[in-house]
Amino acid sequence: MTAAVSVINSLVNRSPDEYKGCVSLAVSRLSRIVTASYTDLQDYTYYFVPAPWLSVKLLRLLQNYPPPDDPGVRGRLNECLETILNKAQEPPKSKKVQQSNAKNAILFEAISLIIHMDSQPNLLVRACNQLGQFLQHRETNLRYLALESMCLLATSEFSHDAVKKHQDTVINALKVYIIPFYSFIGLNLKFNSFISFLLFKID
Repeated sequence: MTAAVSVINSLVNRSPDEYKGCVSLAVSRLSRIVTASYTDLQDYTYYFVPAPWLSVKLLRLLQNYPPPDDPGVRGRLNECLETILNKAQEPPKSKKVQQSNAKNAILFEAISLIIHMDSQPNLLVRACNQLGQFLQHRETNLRYLALESMCLLATSEFSHDAVKKHQDTVINALKVYIIPFYSFIGLNLKFNSFISFLLFKID
């Protein structure tokens, strides 16, 4: 299934209009995964996370299209995204880094889809609050990914005020996470450009 979705993704990138029918199928499959417990899909579970790589690919596939026109499909997709945000708040079932990596991969892809759709204020604000928590995380990669996603959220009229609430955290990031000029200069410049963009958008 994961391989098939990869092929469909490639085809969609070339001719999205010809494969619009895959949207409802992708939402249906995603719904089955995110509403399942890890015991329901034991053969496809990775560190208590059901089919994480398939979930990521389905979420990425859906970013090729606008929000579904069909109210039923759109509602089901919104439920999937809400469930993913809810699961991100649950205590970890394992101390292994593999579980947090799998959960975060799904979460960040779900947030990317929420930003892409830009049509559900509640989901956008919830995504922003989740990213705000990551901005204070001890893991550098999570802070970086959160900042990158928040830059996109800052451009949405629905989440602009929510992003503004994290202004102090962003300013603190500017003070704390500046890397010496002689090391990691490429990452440093990009990281600081994100911060500068965010401060400009939420000013």
